[in-house]
Amino acid sequence: MDAFLPGVAGWEPIYNNPALWHFRFNGHYPEELVRGRERTYFEHYWNDFAADKTRSIPESDRKAYTAAYARPGRMRAGWAYFASFPQWLTLAAHLDDRDGALERLATQPNPAQAARDGAASAGAALPPAVCYHVYANLAGRVVASPTVLTAQGTCWRHEGARHAPLERGWAFTMREVVCIGTPEDTAAAYVAVVKPVLFVGSRTFE
Repeated sequence: MDAFLPGVAGWEPIYNNPALWHFRFNGHYPEELVRGRERTYFEHYWNDFAADKTRSIPESDRKAYTAAYARPGRMRAGWAYFASFPQWLTLAAHLDDRDGALERLATQPNPAQAARDGAASAGAALPPAVCYHVYANLAGRVVASPTVLTAQGTCWRHEGARHAPLERGWAFTMREVVCIGTPEDTAAAYVAVVKPVLFVGSRTFE
């Protein structure tokens, strides 16, 4: 399930909308509630989010997804996408060049604040995703439908207390697939491009 792009203007009201509860539905107790009821959980999206629930996802795929996510740890891994919100663009900077900057930092009662106050202007930005530039490059253009693009690069996500170092590194390689087109085009691209990747990944980590 794709959604808003964290950090892009307008995403926070959607993330904080209580009606869209699934963005925050993760953790120990949600796992306990869904265990053994994975099909019921997914039916909410397949049926209630679909324009026509009888045509959203075929029964064979529903069974395959349910079986895959019913395996130990799979729901937790899937929810990790939502649990990692918010994902901020990180600006990389160094201490300014004034004499004694490091000594001043070491003697401050709040070193983190002192580091922010004493930092030079950021010289680089570390992106949390690799697809942002795709939308920027397409801005103001008329794109032939359908258009499927892929991008791969190194991402950095500093998520504070949400970050679990042993589960994923602060920097990692991500590949994203972007489809521009009608809902029908997007569904076709999912079947042709994304679904085979998910299938290979599910077999790789068995």
